[in-house]
Amino acid sequence: MHRVIPSMALVLFVMTVSPAQAYQFFLGVGYSESSFEFDSAFLADRDFTEVSIAGTYYFGDVDVSTGPLALAPFIDRASGVSLAIDKGEFDSAFGDIDSNGYSVSGLYNFSNTGWLVGGHYGHEKTDGIRDSTVDVASVYAGKYIAPLTRVIASVRRTNRDSGFSSQDDDGVSLAIRHVRMLDGSRAYRASFSIGYEDAADGDDAVRVGLSGRYYFNRDVDLGVGYDVSSGEFADISSVALRSEWFVVEEFSLSAIYSVTKYESNRGVGFIVGNELVGDAEALGTPDSDTTRFALSAEFRF
Repeated sequence: MHRVIPSMALVLFVMTVSPAQAYQFFLGVGYSESSFEFDSAFLADRDFTEVSIAGTYYFGDVDVSTGPLALAPFIDRASGVSLAIDKGEFDSAFGDIDSNGYSVSGLYNFSNTGWLVGGHYGHEKTDGIRDSTVDVASVYAGKYIAPLTRVIASVRRTNRDSGFSSQDDDGVSLAIRHVRMLDGSRAYRASFSIGYEDAADGDDAVRVGLSGRYYFNRDVDLGVGYDVSSGEFADISSVALRSEWFVVEEFSLSAIYSVTKYESNRGVGFIVGNELVGDAEALGTPDSDTTRFALSAEFRF
């Protein structure tokens, strides 16, 4: 019995000081809580909780010997496929509403040329008085225009089915990410994106995103992001603060806190992520403030 504790301590010590190990699998589990507050006599405030699990298989080993651990797939230009599933519940004065969804995505880097291609498909279903679904499909292509600078252009089709009506929205976007190494372990990352959405209901919107992240060393980082969407019927703005800590090389913890403000002259609706859910034709002004806190644990092996 006396040998167990020293042995466990030795294992943790070896994991901490052992040379950098490449990995090929990623597994993450997450939990989030969101609170929606509405400026409307026709909507009750509500809470939303969600659990999720996500996994990625990389086609080759991801090299972690250079730079912050969180940047390894970007620096190494790793290719892989991902699968994620989620299950959530809205809790309000009028009863509970369940949601569940999944997504699949893939990315392939042509390492010798710097070009990359990828795609994504996601499906989300919300149960309630009437069931609704949101399906999103996108394809994209891009290039590393410098060793640590990447540009991606994408096209997207979104189908929203409320149970009574269905509409398809199209979108395009351009995103750039740049990483600058300050030394062997410290770095910063800057990202910018701009997009346009052509909505079937006439609520066309322009979206802009800006974010930055500072890596204090290989294990700890802190970032902030700002996103704004301006449309014919609604304006959405969001500020997020996030951080990640690699407890050991193979295991990290992440936290995100965000505040989203939705302003519209339309009717009943609320925000899940950046999507409007609900009946947009009812009376009332569904301005809302949403706060979200999320935690995740991520394993690499």
